[in-house]
Amino acid sequence: MLRKKVRLGLITSSQATGFYDDFCQMPVNYLDSNTVRDKTWYIAERFSLATLYDAAFLAVSELEEAEFWTADQSLLNTLNPCPEYVRFLNIP
Repeated sequence: MLRKKVRLGLITSSQATGFYDDFCQMPVNYLDSNTVRDKTWYIAERFSLATLYDAAFLAVSELEEAEFWTADQSLLNTLNPCPEYVRFLNIP
């Protein structure tokens, strides 16, 4: 996303580097396991998702028993039946 903003001229390369450096300092725990990978593939197959990107976030939400908030109406339309943990973020 940062590279895209640089390409569009919305921020400078220097700003992007600073934002990325800040991001790298955040205490983020990355989840990577066969369980996450398997659940990601299952969700992508179940809903016929074109990529694993959304499926990975859905998988982690499901495995961690967390809500998954999205403003992506197209994704919501694809999730049929929509999992109970998925919430619509209505941005006017």
